[in-house]
Amino acid sequence: MPVQSVIALALQARRLWLAVLVCLAALPFSASVSASEPDARLTILYTNDFHDHFFAGPHGRGGLVYMSGYINGVRQAVPDALLIDGGDAVRKGDLIGYLTNGELAFEAMARMGYDAIAVGNNEHNFGLEQIRRFGELSGDTLVTANLLDANGEALLPAYRMVEVSGLRVALIGMARPRGRGTLGYVESGYLLGGLAAHVRREEGANLVIVTAHVRPDEAHIWAHAAPEADIFITGHSDDTLFDPEIAEGTGAIILLAGAHAERVGRLELAVSGQGKRIISHAIIEMDHGEVAPDEALLSWLSQVEADHYPGAREPVADLSAALDEPAIARELAEALRSGLDADIGLADPAYIIHHPLPTGPVSANDVFRVLTDRGQDVVEVVLTGAELAAYLDVLGLTGQDIHGENLHGLALRGTHGGGPVSFDPARSYSVAVTEREWSRALSGLVARSRASGGQAPVTARPADASATDLLVRHFSVSREPR
Repeated sequence: MPVQSVIALALQARRLWLAVLVCLAALPFSASVSASEPDARLTILYTNDFHDHFFAGPHGRGGLVYMSGYINGVRQAVPDALLIDGGDAVRKGDLIGYLTNGELAFEAMARMGYDAIAVGNNEHNFGLEQIRRFGELSGDTLVTANLLDANGEALLPAYRMVEVSGLRVALIGMARPRGRGTLGYVESGYLLGGLAAHVRREEGANLVIVTAHVRPDEAHIWAHAAPEADIFITGHSDDTLFDPEIAEGTGAIILLAGAHAERVGRLELAVSGQGKRIISHAIIEMDHGEVAPDEALLSWLSQVEADHYPGAREPVADLSAALDEPAIARELAEALRSGLDADIGLADPAYIIHHPLPTGPVSANDVFRVLTDRGQDVVEVVLTGAELAAYLDVLGLTGQDIHGENLHGLALRGTHGGGPVSFDPARSYSVAVTEREWSRALSGLVARSRASGGQAPVTARPADASATDLLVRHFSVSREPR
């Protein structure tokens, strides 16, 4: 179906939604559970934004293997508990997720028995073909109604129907609207309204659950467009809703567990002919002192990691003091410079560094988590002293002492005395910098300067080593492990 037809369907959904409101005014209850039947009890476990955090996190909390251990314990007591994820399973976490092109997350979630998974913006960044691959690896539990392929056809199933606790439950997926194949917010809302009404009226759903990679405030808006939706599992925000929010006018329950595999949400629900009722709700911390890991999943993930990057979590250095973001930037700049034998190393923490490094042993995986996938690619360029001086001015580093604490993200070849940093304007310098900083900050400045002067543009040459490889090498030489 072409894009125009899908949008037309969304607009038809708007008219259907208005018709549903009229019908709701005349009907006491739209689900097919008899009002005389006893309550059906349903357990829903939910997660979101675990971002490739497979292994134990810092401070004795977090990790997909611990989430899986908790979920397994619940399912021993409640075998038919639903497990739903709000999207962004990939990126910003462990090195092995990056090395498997995001695929490991969906293989792991398939092993864990997820019932429905939303497409997040980080899955979307991999492109439509890789999203299809994620869907296959998930066991076809990756669902989205508002994401289309290049021909305007639905990329993945829009929803799944499951039978649990004597109920027919519809699990509808919604991607975050952001162009590149997704419908807009308004069209997505109308489409969701039509789908929710369809599964309720035509497929006999007793409960309609939407897993959508949108913030809770955005889910409130969609709840009004889809009054037949009972529950929204949301994502995108790193926050946690410790208490469910209730959409005004529709009564939809809006949930958000929190990011980085640190928490699992648990909702106990009663469903009857009179509607739905929350029995209990809790956010469970993945505290390593309270929750045991899934040893089988841990063993499998460890083997995959060993196949791709042996020793990824073994110490390569020992930090006697914690490193904050500017300090890591200084170390990275020197690692880039020395590793590629360049005159200058650049590493602005605003573009690359994700979080500090604590005191103690540091592994390649720890280094990767700090830089994330965004800071891995490295390029080499040749720039003039005048261009470098202009960039330092943009960064607010002009006049800083060469060895000063404020001079973060810059490393120069050779030894220097004190005094402010200076460059020979006419000299050419070899520069090592991450591709992210180059493309997002430095390249535009250089291109404008050269265009105004009638000079040839600069070509950035990709380096053979990643930023993680170079910083690990630097740490292993400068800071020996215990």
